[in-house]
Amino acid sequence: MFSFWNTAEPILFIIQFAFGLRFKFHSKVTESQYENLAKSAFQEVKSHLIYFKAEDSIKASEEMYFRHLKHELKRSGEFYVFLEGEIHLKLLKKFHLEEINRINYFLIHSFFFIHGYNKIFKYLIFKERIRKLLRKKYTFLHYLSITGWRNLNASELVTKVKEIKKIKPLWNDRYLIPKNINFAKDKPTISKAIDNVLAKGKISEKSIFNLATSEKLVFIHKYGEGFSEVYNQQVEERNKLKHQIEKYKTSKSKVTARRLKIKKDKLSALNTEWLKAPIGVSLENYGFQKLFNKMEGVYVLPLSLLPEKYQNNIEAFLQEVVIQKAKNYIKDSINNGNQFLSEENKDLKYLIYSHIVPVHEINILTEKRNVEISSPTLSRMLFTSYLANENSKVSSLYINDVVRNVDVKTLLKNNKTDNYIKSNFDNLKIILWENHNIDILKPFRLVGLLDNQIDDITETLLEIDNSIKKYLLRKKLKDIVSFYKKLNDEINEIKK
Repeated sequence: MFSFWNTAEPILFIIQFAFGLRFKFHSKVTESQYENLAKSAFQEVKSHLIYFKAEDSIKASEEMYFRHLKHELKRSGEFYVFLEGEIHLKLLKKFHLEEINRINYFLIHSFFFIHGYNKIFKYLIFKERIRKLLRKKYTFLHYLSITGWRNLNASELVTKVKEIKKIKPLWNDRYLIPKNINFAKDKPTISKAIDNVLAKGKISEKSIFNLATSEKLVFIHKYGEGFSEVYNQQVEERNKLKHQIEKYKTSKSKVTARRLKIKKDKLSALNTEWLKAPIGVSLENYGFQKLFNKMEGVYVLPLSLLPEKYQNNIEAFLQEVVIQKAKNYIKDSINNGNQFLSEENKDLKYLIYSHIVPVHEINILTEKRNVEISSPTLSRMLFTSYLANENSKVSSLYINDVVRNVDVKTLLKNNKTDNYIKSNFDNLKIILWENHNIDILKPFRLVGLLDNQIDDITETLLEIDNSIKKYLLRKKLKDIVSFYKKLNDEINEIKK
């Protein structure tokens, strides 16, 4: 019946949360820490209500809410003890949320879903699924079945939910993503969709950190590889070749033309065989990413993406995998006759620090900066790691909600053809609905369009606005449909 509750942890959480027990998954903080957390929680839930235009349900000052909360939270000596997200839940329940068609439950449940408070969301959705089995109306799952629910305000949702007679089967879909999967290589369209979702803020980095609280990160700091001399020699040679190429370009003699080709070939070979710091190459080839673009030498990877035999022995992983591959990189470069490697730099040199940090122990402090500008790479790794390791229906909801339904507009760039589609988006939306019964807000349905139907859509759109060439518009529409077809195929491959 509830196949996604296939581990003891969710049940344990439900029991302790329902009965107010405190023996696992809890946080223990001091008075000052509680105040900072409470202020942060208040701002988060307030922003959520503003997004759905329900902020008028906050009837008192945040200080008054904080005083009430202090009396409700459990204490252990001088510490406040609570579960992750519990402060947010208590605040939301204290606000005067409208109750019509259970919109209050939607506002509460959607907060924990959107912001990635996974354990409490599981607890809440568990109760909603029981309500659904009892054939009760207006569960959170009914609200999720509203087309484009993220783009509607509370009053619109209250009306729209009455049209939902049956929960869409889509929300019951189950996906199993293989562990240790390289999304960019094995599922490139899903990887592109996730990058798109992250770039457009459909799911924030803060939400991903909340989702991935059970994950651990491997940080590698590597220094002193002694490759600066090799790098400088390569730069000097590249600049020399570029200078010669520019000089030869001004001459029209056949001799100079031959020399120009030789220099261009040498420059191409130099760029192809460009030597990088061997350990950095080894780490990046394995999947480690620089934490920040301008932070040389600091690499990160979720621990779960390492082979299981190395997850408790990082030193062995470094010696047997990273260092060995770095040595092979130098050896192969020497065998290929690379001119920049000499006796002095053919041996590996390095200083490496490594440590493992649980995600829930990472504290993020910001001032006039958003977390999202820090490390998109880390966000992508944590989100894909969560999808691969979270064996539950909830991870499938994220695939359906934010990955499968990538907004068509976010696929459009700033060029003439794409700008044409942007300006005619409402016309395209009407054509798709009236002629093909396709709601563009559920874009995965575009996969059913055939080439001749795309041709018809192109013709109809050009009748309204013919300011673009037909072949360009047709090609762009076909590219969009092709993206969703590939995405759908990859998603179906991991569908249970």
